[in-house]
Amino acid sequence: MPELAEPAIAVEQFDCPTCEVPAGSTCRTRGGKVAPKYHTPRTTPRASCSSPSSAPSWR
Repeated sequence: MPELAEPAIAVEQFDCPTCEVPAGSTCRTRGGKVAPKYHTPRTTPRASCSSPSSAPSWR
């Protein structure tokens, strides 16, 4: 199992759907200042598959 990255790096590897900052940037408030915490949609875990063939076949 791979090691977990630093929390900020793990969160900032994705664009934020709330404030629309690009990956690698911290979340922003409506006024453009750095937000005191990350927006919830950005921090929710995402499912990842290494390849479609790694998914189980239920048929």
